[in-house]
Amino acid sequence: MTPHEVLRYTMDCERKDPNKRFAFVNDIPRINGLMKYTGLSYEDAVSYTMIGCNEICSKTNGCNPGTKISKFMNRGKKLLKH
Repeated sequence: MTPHEVLRYTMDCERKDPNKRFAFVNDIPRINGLMKYTGLSYEDAVSYTMIGCNEICSKTNGCNPGTKISKFMNRGKKLLKH
């Protein structure tokens, strides 16, 4: 499959999924935010992964409550409430 066909197939799957479990994200703002707000190096920031609904986990910073990344995510949730 070409990249365009893969995107088209993925979008079709998302349209047909009654639970809407697909999420398309842009890495650049996430990586920049991780470096700016948590102090992660570029190398650490680009190695992030997503767990759960929308929680960022890093190999060097972990996923546990109280880590810099968890505090970063909590700040974002507070901003969304306002």
